Amino acid sequence: MSHKADSPIHVFDSLASTNDSILDAGDEGAPHGTTHIARTQTRGRGRSGHQWWSPPGAGLWMSTLLRPSRSRKDWGCLSLLGGQAAQTA
Repeated sequence: MSHKADSPIHVFDSLASTNDSILDAGDEGAPHGTTHIARTQTRGRGRSGHQWWSPPGAGLWMSTLLRPSRSRKDWGCLSLLGGQAAQTA
């Protein structure tokens, strides 16, 4: 799976949730690698419905749309790989 240099990156001052925003973009046909970044989130959420407050300037709030070609059963390592990539960067 590769990230194309022309994948759109959208920066927002505020979003309810980058997760919700990227899911909506995916439903509308956004390409693999589309990324939504918010300076603040008003209703941030993550896996299993966990919610958190995302104050401006206190972190990086982003979600990236992935359209993996591999079977869903092989996706378990994606979050670990993402964490490792972020640490390396």
